[in-house]
Amino acid sequence: EQVARTIQAEETSFNRTLDRGLELFERVAAGAKGQIAGEVAFELYATYGFPIDLTQLMAAERGLKVDMAGYEREMARHREISSASEAFQAAAVTGLPATDDSAKYEPTALEAKVLGWVVGESFLTEPPLSAGAEAAVVLDRTNFYAEAGGQVGDVGTLSWPGGRFAVRDTKYAGHCVLHIGRLEAGTLAAGQTVTAEVDPIREDTRRNHTATHLLNWALRRVLGAGVNQAGSVVEPARLRFDFTHNAALSAEQLLEVERLVNERVLADEPVYVNWYPLAQARQIPGVRAVFGEKYPDPVRVVSVAVADPLKQADESALVEFCGGTHLDRTGQVGFFKVVSEESVARGVRRITAVTGHEAVRYVQRLDQAAREAALALRVPVEQVPRRVEALLAEVKRLRKRPAASGAGAFRAEYSLQTPSGRVLIGTADAADAAALRGLCDMERQKGVAAMMVGAADGGKVVLVAMVREELVKAGLAKAGDWVAVAAKAVGGGGGGKPTMAQAGGRDPARLPEALRAGRDWIAQRLGAGQ
Repeated sequence: EQVARTIQAEETSFNRTLDRGLELFERVAAGAKGQIAGEVAFELYATYGFPIDLTQLMAAERGLKVDMAGYEREMARHREISSASEAFQAAAVTGLPATDDSAKYEPTALEAKVLGWVVGESFLTEPPLSAGAEAAVVLDRTNFYAEAGGQVGDVGTLSWPGGRFAVRDTKYAGHCVLHIGRLEAGTLAAGQTVTAEVDPIREDTRRNHTATHLLNWALRRVLGAGVNQAGSVVEPARLRFDFTHNAALSAEQLLEVERLVNERVLADEPVYVNWYPLAQARQIPGVRAVFGEKYPDPVRVVSVAVADPLKQADESALVEFCGGTHLDRTGQVGFFKVVSEESVARGVRRITAVTGHEAVRYVQRLDQAAREAALALRVPVEQVPRRVEALLAEVKRLRKRPAASGAGAFRAEYSLQTPSGRVLIGTADAADAAALRGLCDMERQKGVAAMMVGAADGGKVVLVAMVREELVKAGLAKAGDWVAVAAKAVGGGGGGKPTMAQAGGRDPARLPEALRAGRDWIAQRLGAGQ
């Protein structure tokens, strides 16, 4: 059923893409003078999936040709841009000696012999490299992990008396391991001995790789057994995991995934590595592997809390085929935190997460941002989401109503600073209750905690009071009580909601007295200095 839904959705999406491509072709063809530009033909191919022969066929039906020379130029430029991002074209180098990388799982420094280096597309052994040279050094053996299975290559140094080569990446070229970097000091010659030392940052990569396995397990627990790995990237700063699923995860599901992973981290379970014949390993209950991946025979199997998966694993076990570097215990992950969850393709989702030191830094940044927001909104951190929702609702409501310009300018008679925030009390020109409420709403958006505004027109007085919801909930003040106190001074009364109330009066001459009464009342309730 899931496969059918995915195919149907993909077909619908592809048909929409074709329709947009046809619209583009029709627009261009209508204004074309003899031919379809090569740039357009390439856009139809690269963006809308139109094979060039289909574009030529449609053009011929309209008596047009396709600028094939222009199309080929665009195709060549596209290939050049695509290949430019690759730092090293290993496939172009042949005849490289094999490297013994059996020590790649142990980062302890080791002695190795330089066999040569690759510069451009050539393997060289002379002349010696000089300081400043960029090259990919080949050793007879190494403890560096070359990029594979989604895990990035190690960084570190090759050193010797008087010399140092900084390794910024490690890659495979067949059975050869290339230490790609720059000679920072000294000279490097074929045959000399160097000390290969992996940067300690690899420990963060190990954290993220083991956490990726925990995440894979947790996703199946939360979303079901239909979840399968669709790709991953494991590097020191983060992990990225792609998996098959047709819908975005809810906030509750993400929290549950995080909880499950961190529970296993806190349990500090042992991580085991075993090598099994591939045919036997495929029979392990619950074993996970990347679809389409080619695995060696025997295959390396990584498991958590299961010492011998062949004998002890069940469908709920955390067992995977994996050639990457891992921790000794889950507790070394430290802390796991999801950063984002998004769609990357039809039926494929992506989670980006951080662990260890980076997870702590990430949570500290979130905490700081939340505290700054709480300070700006004058509410506890826990109430920030609710306050933001209330503000957004107010903005939406205000956008739907006419502007309250009829009230005229607000003149503050009193401005009080209280522990709960700023309080404004003053007058406006027009004695229109709706306009005065609009003034209060505008000041609330600016962060005012409470406001009273009065206006006199002829023989009548209008008073409006506003009190923020959090002050009402705290039992500090209610708009109805406040405006009623002021209304007594002008010989009137009124009421309304706890957060917004209005009153009327018959004695405009006593409006200043009413505002003073309102000032004294709110100052006493909120503990303000005048």
